[in-house]
Amino acid sequence: MYPGQTRVNELRERFKVTNGQVLTPHKYKNLNWYLAKDVVNRNDPGEWFNFGDIDEIAISVLPHALKPGEFLVLGWKDQGPDTRDEGDISLILSPSGVLYDRRRDGAIKEPQ
Repeated sequence: MYPGQTRVNELRERFKVTNGQVLTPHKYKNLNWYLAKDVVNRNDPGEWFNFGDIDEIAISVLPHALKPGEFLVLGWKDQGPDTRDEGDISLILSPSGVLYDRRRDGAIKEPQ
């Protein structure tokens, strides 16, 4: 969901990110960033607010910017959520740290 430019700007400032950010070295490249509340739902990932890379430093710092019940969901390269690319979601951060990392936990499988 696109929350509107005012909210997008607010979230970018809160998480100290810029749209289209390129980081070298990066952990994941060209991901859409979403803020989800209470539950992570692959069909409705939350409020979209950014597109770009993430690195290990950001992964260690960003959980501190999350409030209880919030999740930072990063996934779906620039092709969008309908393109199955390595499991869709690459990274989910919670206030306590990394909740899901595709490289650590493997791709999320579609229900059979």
